[in-house]
Amino acid sequence: VGPASGRTRREGERQELRDLVGKNLLAIAQLDGVDLDLYRERVLPRILEQVVNCKDELAQPYLLDVLIQVFPDEYHLATFTEVFATLTMLRPSVRVGSILNALLGRLLTYAEETPKAKVEFEAANVFPKSFECCRAVIEAHDDVPAKEIIGMYAALMAFAKKLQITDAGTLDDILLALAESLESKVPIVDADAVKQLTVLLTDPLETCDVSKVLTLNSFPKVMELLEHTSKREIALGIVQTLVKNRSTLTSTAQVNVLYKFIDCVIRAPEEENAAIASGSFIEDKQTAARLAEEQTIVARVVHLFKAPGDDYEIQLQMLNQAYDILMAGGARRGGGAPPPPEPFGSP
Repeated sequence: VGPASGRTRREGERQELRDLVGKNLLAIAQLDGVDLDLYRERVLPRILEQVVNCKDELAQPYLLDVLIQVFPDEYHLATFTEVFATLTMLRPSVRVGSILNALLGRLLTYAEETPKAKVEFEAANVFPKSFECCRAVIEAHDDVPAKEIIGMYAALMAFAKKLQITDAGTLDDILLALAESLESKVPIVDADAVKQLTVLLTDPLETCDVSKVLTLNSFPKVMELLEHTSKREIALGIVQTLVKNRSTLTSTAQVNVLYKFIDCVIRAPEEENAAIASGSFIEDKQTAARLAEEQTIVARVVHLFKAPGDDYEIQLQMLNQAYDILMAGGARRGGGAPPPPEPFGSP
């Protein structure tokens, strides 16, 4: 009873102290004399020093959260690098992802509400520095959960989108960095993390031209982090998004890349092929119905083919390529293939 009651008392005292410090920070933020220069030169350095030196895994995130919430957005824009640097010095058990996301969220709000924000962000190199901070924080804290890592890069993607940084190189860099950061945590099975990852992968299809997305080498690498069921759901989501947006594929190269993106719903898993080869494969009605639904979705891809200038030769090449790829997926998945194409003009 003694040790337990003592621990409860200490935790209560820590909570009271955090509340007191939080109220003091709020009072400081509301003082008329605390302008940006005073905040940057005196207030913030003292607060960050206390955060690092207290070495308390509960107090550190609390104080930073209060700091982020009570001071104005423009103050954070001017000093975000100092806060970023502090995140790498926190206790290993502190969930830094939520803190980083909160700060990025404030900066994103500022970008949405302030017409001149894009120019200010470019001048301050906010996006490149935020990107580097994500990587540095993850390297400094090996135990950052997959969900937090995905949340960080999702915030970065939203940042890039708001600042109209949507070139293929930047999108690829974000997703490649995400894949590298998650390599030690495969397969990703947490339901919330998978949901976040699905949104992260399908969002570029909603906002960018399909030709740009199909140049991203990172897409298959991120999908490889997932177990088969989640990978399959994302692949089908990609097809459905492309169909919904009436996207078009205009070359055999694009056809080939897209089918690589959704390879998991085209080719049978190795264990399935082995079972079929040995004669031990058994399929229930539910599995058969799911597979039929999948192949119906996959079959819609051929409706996206549109050769430039209605060039029938290119159209035929794309259909031939689709047929070869889909038929190589195995007997149970050949239903997603179009009929064998014939040369145009043949009898």
